[in-house]
Amino acid sequence: DEFGGDVDLDGDRAIIGAPREDSASNGVNGDGANDGASNSAGATPLIVNASTRAYVGTGDEILIPGFVVGGDGTLRVLIRAVGPALQAFGVSDALVNPRLSLLSGSTTVATNDDWATDNNITELQAVAAHVGAFPLPPGSRDAALVVSLSPGAYTVTVNGANDAVGTALFELYVVR
Repeated sequence: DEFGGDVDLDGDRAIIGAPREDSASNGVNGDGANDGASNSAGATPLIVNASTRAYVGTGDEILIPGFVVGGDGTLRVLIRAVGPALQAFGVSDALVNPRLSLLSGSTTVATNDDWATDNNITELQAVAAHVGAFPLPPGSRDAALVVSLSPGAYTVTVNGANDAVGTALFELYVVR
């Protein structure tokens, strides 16, 4: 097998399989035989992380990303609002103390302010490492949540504690 890029379109989904393999074959297993992308169940690509960096103001100028969980069952996610940790990446106007709230409609599902003071700090660190998120510094005032969500529409609000303003990074990771 060679590493390249074999893509097959099947209705409304793209299947990315083992590169440069016979696209007329029946699966992708990396052995160079019978490995095309066109019939590779389980090889459907998925988005596993979404993020945006934005200036967070006050009032109507807070950061408000949204997302939708589909399918059956629950989906476990890591949600972070990073401010102070951005300084290590050269962001000089980082939000000093971001707070995040997760909402389903007008119902607050979960909130966090200062991830390092949360009772599940060990879980947050383990999940962040598992999904490939950069580690948050011990004691930082960044915000983070690990939650399992049922299908539906969700909104996250990111604002500064005590009406602080600055640049923040919103991150959403699917935990698999």
